[in-house]
Amino acid sequence: MMTQRIQAIGASALLLATLFSFAVPAPARANDNNIYVGSEPAGGGSCGSPDFSTSASTMNIKLKAALDAVNDNLDVIIICAGDYTYANDIVQYSAAYDITIRADEGAEVTLDGDENHQLLNFGGNVKDITISWMTFMDGDADDGGAIYASSVDSLTVTNSTFTANNADDEYGGAIYAHSADSLTVTSSTFTANNADIGGAIYAFSVDSFTVTSSTFEDNSAAWTGAAIRTFGSTLTVSSSTFTGNFTYADGDSGGAIYAGGGSLTVSSSTFEENTAANSGGAIYALSDSLTISSSTFTGNAAGGVGGAIHTEESPLTVTNSRFEGNHAEYNGGAICVNGTDGLIDDVQFIGNNSDEWGGAIGCEAQSLTITNSKFEANQAVYHGGAIDLHTEDGASISNTQFINNSSADYGGAIGQNGSDLTLTNSTFVGNEAPRGGAIGLRNNTLTLTRNTFRSNSATEYGGAIWARVADGEVSGRGNRFIRNRAPGRAGADVALSYDTARSAIRIWQRLGARSVVIDPTGD
Repeated sequence: MMTQRIQAIGASALLLATLFSFAVPAPARANDNNIYVGSEPAGGGSCGSPDFSTSASTMNIKLKAALDAVNDNLDVIIICAGDYTYANDIVQYSAAYDITIRADEGAEVTLDGDENHQLLNFGGNVKDITISWMTFMDGDADDGGAIYASSVDSLTVTNSTFTANNADDEYGGAIYAHSADSLTVTSSTFTANNADIGGAIYAFSVDSFTVTSSTFEDNSAAWTGAAIRTFGSTLTVSSSTFTGNFTYADGDSGGAIYAGGGSLTVSSSTFEENTAANSGGAIYALSDSLTISSSTFTGNAAGGVGGAIHTEESPLTVTNSRFEGNHAEYNGGAICVNGTDGLIDDVQFIGNNSDEWGGAIGCEAQSLTITNSKFEANQAVYHGGAIDLHTEDGASISNTQFINNSSADYGGAIGQNGSDLTLTNSTFVGNEAPRGGAIGLRNNTLTLTRNTFRSNSATEYGGAIWARVADGEVSGRGNRFIRNRAPGRAGADVALSYDTARSAIRIWQRLGARSVVIDPTGD
């Protein structure tokens, strides 16, 4: 009897255990808001059995299916390790959800458009999109070869790589963003992407566009903005590098960045060997403002004006930065300031050059203020080896050094034509030009206070200064002229235009010049 009772209890327990095993669900994944997509690797883990298993050529279909499976509780798409080459474009996703797409932890994931297909497309009602730890290559589309995002709340890209993506029609070789609250790019790399406009990124009407700790190299645009092109967007760039980006159609601008509308702020960034067929070898700004700080511009070039920067009616502020070895074929070897105000403080200009005017700074500014800066070994073929001044409201330069600058016409350091100039507490040493080794000026008012002119030289007239300026338009005090040189009796310190009254000689002598003559040949 006891044996029968034990057997009955055992049978009941087995029945309960069996029923219980069917009632308890299988253990959930550690994070149940993830959707896994990709090929099944040999190992285990979450990607050992992806929700949407795919071959390389069907990733565009399975990734779209994964996007369609997103809901309020299921919004992270994780792509398993692998190289996935698309056979077709991905279909646009437009549901009103937040979306995160990222590589599996520690995995290397590449989406490859095979030079013929777009890789991601978002439109309509999508909210916040986050993409991270991905590689996008050889994507191709009319706009946004790798990623297209229009009328979304935000797009955030981090720790990702974009290589050789292309926009056939016009905009955004790698990324096209239109009508978004924000676009954020962090710790990402863009290499050899191409478009007509915005070789790597095009942002149209994006309220806040931020680029941080990213690299743009060898991107190209037929027209404008080989790395980045904005229109009506506020762009902030920090701790980023732009190298070897270029525009290639005649007459086009912004070798690295073209900012149209909105504002552009750049800090702690490097621009090296970017080129523009027309203007702004590194940056072209037709925007509300352009602000540069703690940045370096080296070896950039423009076929027209502004070897590094061309700002067109965009107020310019540059602080604590360095411009070295930049070149413009026409004007402003480093910077062209046109139709707006320019403020330069604590900036070094070294070895910049122009084939015509303004080896470092040129064009026609509304006003120009330069303080605490250094200009050394800049060159211009015509006037203004360092600065070519054409300002509507005048220029002010103080506490600034001009060393070994040269021009082949007049004004080895500063060539001034039709601009009022106030020059204070500045030093000119070793500058050279045929006329006006340090300064050459025409038809201006000039105020000189406590400046030093030492060892400047002219091969024709005016070792330090050559001037065509009326008597009542010169003033100042406390200047020093030391060992400046000009041939014979050609005015070692100052030479004045042939039509200047001889009474002007005394005015210049009161300013501190000792050797002052009338140049009978100069106009």
